[in-house]
Amino acid sequence: MTDTALRFNCLLTGIGGQGIVLASRLLAHAFMARGATVRVAETIGMSQRGGTVVSHVRMAENAGPIHSSMLPLRSAQLILAFEPGEAARAYPYLAAGGLIVTALRAMRPVTASLKGFTAGYDAVAAANKVADAAAAAPAAATEAPAAPAAP
Repeated sequence: MTDTALRFNCLLTGIGGQGIVLASRLLAHAFMARGATVRVAETIGMSQRGGTVVSHVRMAENAGPIHSSMLPLRSAQLILAFEPGEAARAYPYLAAGGLIVTALRAMRPVTASLKGFTAGYDAVAAANKVADAAAAAPAAATEAPAAPAAP
C-alpha cells in the first residue's frame, strides 16, 4: 500500500450466467490483498433467467471510509461489460475520462425472447441507441446528489 490517497470505482455488468459476480469478487479480493478498503454491491434480480447483473466495486487506499457500496451516477472510472447492450445501459455511470471495456458478442436478453423477437436482435445497434440517448440527456438529470463530506 502506498502513502498516496487512491479511490477507484468499477462497475461490472452483463447477463446472468456470465460470471459478473465472480469477477467482482476476484477484483475485490485483489484490492483487499493490497490492504485497501473495499465495498461491493450486486443487483442480480433476474440473473438466473438471463437478466441483467450489475456489480458495483468501490475501493479506497488511504482515502478515508467508503460511505456507500453503490456507485453514484457518473463515478465509474471503469465499466467492464460482458455484453454490449449492457454496456450501453451502464453508460450513465461512466465518469468523465472513464473507460468502458465491452465484449462484442451480443446475447439475446430474455425480454426479447418473451416478446417474440426471435430474429434480428442487434445488440450493437441497441447499445448505440441507449448511449446516444444517455449522451443527449441533460447532465442534471443523470448526476447523483453529492455525497456528504467525511468528518
